[in-house]
Amino acid sequence: MNPSDMPETRYATTVDGVAIAYQVLGDGSTDIVFVTSAFWSNMEIACEFAPWRSLIDSMAARGRLVMYDRRGTGLSDGVSGDRLPTLEARMEDIRTVMDAAEFPRAVLFGLEDGAAHCFLYAATYPERTQALITQGAASRGLWAPDATPHGFGRTSSGMRSCTRSSAGGAPSSWRKRLLS
Repeated sequence: MNPSDMPETRYATTVDGVAIAYQVLGDGSTDIVFVTSAFWSNMEIACEFAPWRSLIDSMAARGRLVMYDRRGTGLSDGVSGDRLPTLEARMEDIRTVMDAAEFPRAVLFGLEDGAAHCFLYAATYPERTQALITQGAASRGLWAPDATPHGFGRTSSGMRSCTRSSAGGAPSSWRKRLLS
């Protein structure tokens, strides 16, 4: 990507004084907020990586897209290893960026652990959430003895079973787990 094609990087300040770097791309009536994973560390560099650029361009073709560097990454203010931000603080970063970009309501797209931020935002601010899209959603950032990989135990037979199930939906064992 040519530097002249790069959108302007702006900064929004959170209630606790953290500067969050963000960019607005595209045009249209649908506002989209891209909440990246922890591995997406700098939006300007990420735009130079062809697969990411393709994703960004695809979203920006559908409306106004805001993407931002999370606290402690890229061009946003750093964080202290002694005091990592809470999920609630990261969720409020979405609101701060939406306010700065003048997005009254938006489609939230959460990638990997960014999905947890979107889930909490949608539950806290349903009036500002138009839709919620996630990819590779992670509900937990740390290992725990009660958390098996992907919730499938030692095998992925549950995944294969669900993938093969047709319009009937998820297998009854999954429905029971999801509803309990």
